[in-house]
Amino acid sequence: MLLWIQEFFRELKRLLLRAWGTACSADLPPGTPFLILPGLALLVSALMVGTGLYIGGRDGTGQIPGAPVSEEPVVIEKKVLEEESPSPMPIDQPVREVLSKFPRGTRLPSFKEGTTSVSIDEVPFDPDRDLVAVFDDRVWWESDNDDRSGDTEDDHLVHYSLEESLRRVIELVVREGGTLEVHDAYRASGVHSRKSLHKQGRAVDLTCDELGLERLSILAWAAGFDWVYYEAPTRGGHHVHASVRPDRDPYVPIMWPK
Repeated sequence: MLLWIQEFFRELKRLLLRAWGTACSADLPPGTPFLILPGLALLVSALMVGTGLYIGGRDGTGQIPGAPVSEEPVVIEKKVLEEESPSPMPIDQPVREVLSKFPRGTRLPSFKEGTTSVSIDEVPFDPDRDLVAVFDDRVWWESDNDDRSGDTEDDHLVHYSLEESLRRVIELVVREGGTLEVHDAYRASGVHSRKSLHKQGRAVDLTCDELGLERLSILAWAAGFDWVYYEAPTRGGHHVHASVRPDRDPYVPIMWPK
């Protein structure tokens, strides 16, 4: 387009100079060439306005609105920029802010667990497909130390969506000199309510004698669990209950409002 405009004005200049030369060389009364200057100026102005309207009337493809579209489409090449995906956070680093406090009875976020971590009624579950086993000698597993006969509890089994947060909280607890205790993970039946997320391995019950439950709640939240509850029933058995969604990205925890 720019080259076309340059050529247009170059030709216009040539024609104007030719017209001026003809007027000056013709056998006309003195001063006559200067009398035609207003006419030439008006002609140039009209041509410039027309050119501006012509250019302004074109759309982004160079076509005039309402004009027949060329059979060959205009191909506009665009450079595609591929953004590099962020690297996963190292397993021994928190993925959320480490809070300063987490009082007894607090739950984060404040919604119900079924709303935040999704009720088991809404999630298809196959233990053979969805469960993974987590082992770590630095952890005290209740099922490894339970001498009750007939108890089929296996606290090493968790839903695959919970594994990363569990491994992360293990690292955070060990870094502060504590020993994480896992009291309950996957339980197909038994002590929990009908809709408990333990029935899908998407919840764990934790304690830590060295750090205390408030600090453990803070670390569990920092480790990326989607719902953390500092559970302190009046009958005793205080612990930290933490759960996850089934469809979560373990490296990008959902930032629920507090």
